[in-house]
Amino acid sequence: MTVPQYSQHLNSKLAQYTDFEYKHAVKENNTAVAIVRKVIQHFKDQKKIVYLIGHSYGGFLVQEFLKQYGNLANANAVLNCSLDMDDVVWKGGQNGKAYQFDSAGENPTEISIPKEMDKQEARNTAVLASGLGTTRYSKALKEVDLSRTIFIDTKNDEAVGHWTKTEIDFLKNKSVKYFYGPGDHSEIFEYKKMRSLSLEMIK
Repeated sequence: MTVPQYSQHLNSKLAQYTDFEYKHAVKENNTAVAIVRKVIQHFKDQKKIVYLIGHSYGGFLVQEFLKQYGNLANANAVLNCSLDMDDVVWKGGQNGKAYQFDSAGENPTEISIPKEMDKQEARNTAVLASGLGTTRYSKALKEVDLSRTIFIDTKNDEAVGHWTKTEIDFLKNKSVKYFYGPGDHSEIFEYKKMRSLSLEMIK
């Protein structure tokens, strides 16, 4: 994700709230996916082809959208996003803590707030992400049709970690398209990879 999570929500001032908690994060994320639904339906009503693509935090929103509303878009892509976020990360996130995984996409450790980032903003960003990270999507999406959804992850993802065996087994059992290889959190944005993703989605 290239911009703070709160800027993607109806209320862009979430970072300023001193009393922002997990329960508020859940509500804001639910509002966000409801808005996405309205946008998709608007263009579908105009007979447009719609692709729903999310990277990192956006990928969690795509998964939450699929859980709540199913397949409304013509195709979906979940990029560099866990199905089941590491317990350490989502539990810490509820308390405003941020984490980074090692070079192998494992062993999350708490990281300090960058000097250029406001402490309240950093805290609320972590809490907002925890509002989605608590969900075990390998279970929540078990009965959802994922035949029109592509999942992409990298083994060296420093931001969300790599898929676990449970997550990969889930994707295999669902017989969905997924790609899993070396690379960091931003690997997908390399031109050739984005072009390949685009070609896969329009098949």
